[in-house]
Amino acid sequence: MEDMSVAFINLINNITVPFWSLLWAIGGAMGTVWIISLGLKMKRGTAPGAPAVTPGEIFGVLAIAAFIANYGSWIGAFSNSAGLGDVSFGVLSYVDEGGNLGKFAGVINAALTFVSMMGGLFGMKGLYLLKQKASGEGKSGDLSMQAIIHIISGGFLVQIAQLLSAFANSI
Repeated sequence: MEDMSVAFINLINNITVPFWSLLWAIGGAMGTVWIISLGLKMKRGTAPGAPAVTPGEIFGVLAIAAFIANYGSWIGAFSNSAGLGDVSFGVLSYVDEGGNLGKFAGVINAALTFVSMMGGLFGMKGLYLLKQKASGEGKSGDLSMQAIIHIISGGFLVQIAQLLSAFANSI
């Protein structure tokens, strides 16, 4: 069992920084692709009989593309506005490794780091759902509410260590 915990800790420690770098690169690429596809859709809308692109769709897609392209700084702004402080996109150290938990503290820190990384993906999915709603691609359900839940929950999960500390201090 100890080998599995060491393997998990090493895995999380080795993939955290590349994960966040990849997430920022994907966000930038997605924002660029969305703007290019919006431009192509606007060009197709000038053809006779083609549906025109609404100003709401243009503004919505441009704003959401800007959010996803600057996702890292946007998460930092969200965290500061929620009172959770600056975001650390590295390995979290919530539990003191010299405390009562011993070697299990490293596993808890690795698990919280994994939750933080999944929060980043969760928030990015929310921005994707919001873009679907803005461009009229959503077919069923209330995409705007799903998007808001994903974005806010993802932002809180990225700051899971600070959120747990805030909850512990409020008790």
